[in-house]
Amino acid sequence: MAFRTSTRSHGRSAFSVVAVVTLWLTALAAPAGASAASVASASTPSPAGADLMPTATSCGTIPLDVELVIDTSGSMGTNSSGSPAQSRLFWAQAAATQLVASLDGHGGVGGASGLHHVGLTYFSGTTATTSVTLASGASASTVDAAIAALSANGSTPFETGMAQGAIDATTGTRVGATQVIVFMSDGLPNPDQGPVGAWASSASGQRPTAAEGAAFKGAADAVYSIALGQGGSGSDQVDLGLMQLLAKAPGTYANVVESGDLPGLFANIFTQIACPVSGSLQITATISHATNFPGGTFELSVACGTATYPASIPLDADATTGSVTLDGIPDGASCTVTEGSTPSAGTGWSWGTPVITGSPASIAAGQTTLVGVTDTRIPLAITTSATEAGSALAELIVPDVAPPSVAPSTAIAAAKTIAIAITSDACGPRYALRSTRTGLA
Repeated sequence: MAFRTSTRSHGRSAFSVVAVVTLWLTALAAPAGASAASVASASTPSPAGADLMPTATSCGTIPLDVELVIDTSGSMGTNSSGSPAQSRLFWAQAAATQLVASLDGHGGVGGASGLHHVGLTYFSGTTATTSVTLASGASASTVDAAIAALSANGSTPFETGMAQGAIDATTGTRVGATQVIVFMSDGLPNPDQGPVGAWASSASGQRPTAAEGAAFKGAADAVYSIALGQGGSGSDQVDLGLMQLLAKAPGTYANVVESGDLPGLFANIFTQIACPVSGSLQITATISHATNFPGGTFELSVACGTATYPASIPLDADATTGSVTLDGIPDGASCTVTEGSTPSAGTGWSWGTPVITGSPASIAAGQTTLVGVTDTRIPLAITTSATEAGSALAELIVPDVAPPSVAPSTAIAAAKTIAIAITSDACGPRYALRSTRTGLA
């Protein structure tokens, strides 16, 4: 989390403290991805979550739980493409290994200090196996070894693979992490009860029902569904309609005809899940009557969805303004600014109820959103009394304001009480001298 603070001093102004909140966002360009001819995506996702990091280098700041679910049926070992010409499984392994490396290079994977966890589930024949569980927090090298060990054989137990991947994603999830499933397949469910392009009406085969599809998508915050091949009705042709049904925003569906384009697609997936488009939040506090302000720290809270960012603005004695900048607030966030603790307003002064305008603020990339927080510094209605028998009072002094005088010749009779009441209006402090006896000057 990055904070930048500054303070400066100006002259006396009205009795108020004004905090102006400025947010700006800078779009983060995605790296080059798969060719337009071979990859079709439904949308560009906006990752969940947030963190306070510089906008230009905000990749890998959000903890991710990524479950890879890979079809390893026999057809994945065929249909060579790319340069060098290799099978679909080869390119799926290359893309998955690349994603793990990217996550490991931006936050780390597994181990004691890794920000991200990666699980691996594969399916073929009649079974599905989770070879690396999310809950294990396995290192990048362990995940890589499991990916390299995959081999292609058997039929396509589609729903079994979905269910197993969802189980690991659900049981291995961490509080505060964003859950992502990446599902890849190149064939029709086998056995397939139909109809092609839709959910099954019954759970008698490997085509998922609508309820099974909902359970699968409910296991993660985002589901990427990647269909490999041309599509069609043959057993070795992927069901494009079914694959589209599996995607869950902010994840997307993609149809990759040339498997050699998978690494490019996975580079874009990494950017989408790990590099949120973000901006900065600048909070500037301005205080009046600084000559008498003793200095201190204003505490603010910025709540953007489930993420809450604390902000502190320290002000020196006599300083009239200060600011703090928070970097890395994601695009699309709705942010509410509230004021927490405030420093002492100074002896004889208090803070009024803060007035906040423009909150909650809807954050949009490339736009500046303003929120205003106004605190009013109010002189207290102070009553100062003195009781003394047979003496003269030269002056009653009330801290922080110019004191009125009582003539030295004014005698205070025995047990006499005098009081000064101080109020304030647009013209400034006003004083009223009150006495319990008549005849006091």
